[in-house]
Amino acid sequence: LAGTAQLASAHESELRSYFPAELVDTAISFADKADTGKARLTAAIFPGTYVFDPGEKGLLAELWDMAESLSCGLDIDIKAIPVRQESVEVCEFLDEDPYRIDSSGSLIITESTMELKRSLENEGIKASVIGRLTDAKARILRNDGRARYLDRNREREAKD
Repeated sequence: LAGTAQLASAHESELRSYFPAELVDTAISFADKADTGKARLTAAIFPGTYVFDPGEKGLLAELWDMAESLSCGLDIDIKAIPVRQESVEVCEFLDEDPYRIDSSGSLIITESTMELKRSLENEGIKASVIGRLTDAKARILRNDGRARYLDRNREREAKD
């Protein structure tokens, strides 16, 4: 949410010349929806649950870091990751990857039951199961039946 809001604000006039005002206004308003406090409190009820905040580094980088910190592999369905249509449109127009922009406003929560998902949804928080942790070291992203390995974020490597 935050990354889309930042991009939309920074390129507002350019976006307004191409998209309906409602789409641009909605994208900019995502900045007001980036609070994850209620989701963190809900997840805290479940013992053994870990909460990861992608923040500025983006979702894919946080998935990598999560797997590193938990010493596990991943099997993620990229299509299961909820991305708002406004984010898709803004990112496509600006040649940005929605999985690599600032992802503040979203969390990655590990939990092995559907009870947490139901609890989050009962609080009005959209929750999706996007994959699973594995005992293997491989970090796999699946997209329409094709699998590829998640690479460490190259942009971050240059900064590290």
